[in-house]
Amino acid sequence: MKRLFLVLQTSLFPFKSAPNLTSTQVEEPEPVFRSESSTIEMGYCFGTDYIVVYRSTPEGDQLIGNSSNKNMTNAPPADLRGRTDISDDPDLLGFQIHNLTHLDSGIYRRECWKNQMIISQKTQQLIVCKEEIKSELISVNKENGGTELLCRSSAIGSEETSLV
Repeated sequence: MKRLFLVLQTSLFPFKSAPNLTSTQVEEPEPVFRSESSTIEMGYCFGTDYIVVYRSTPEGDQLIGNSSNKNMTNAPPADLRGRTDISDDPDLLGFQIHNLTHLDSGIYRRECWKNQMIISQKTQQLIVCKEEIKSELISVNKENGGTELLCRSSAIGSEETSLV
């Protein structure tokens, strides 16, 4: 079994601060693990005007969802077409990606907007594994901040690969 070392640090956070937020309001990416074929909810916006969701790519932020204009086609990128949903309840806006694949692994940011200002944002680092494993207590190494997470996924190497 190969072992890879995964450390989630600020250096992996390519998003820049949104213009309406101070640097203390920008969050570190929250690691989120999902199995292939499952669904992820990018969080919800309560009492806001609209929700916007981005995915980080080597070329920069990629818009994958925007509820601000119902008359405009907000087609997600080709690899996500037919797999995303934005809830249309005006009091509770949310964004989901269905039927996850290992290629969906990456960093995503959800922004909640009201009166043309960002009210809140949440950033997640999504890691899609081949299958879900049972929950277990995770111990973090105080020296390097690392931990061992078993994740059998071809997305990070060969079968039987684990994240350490």
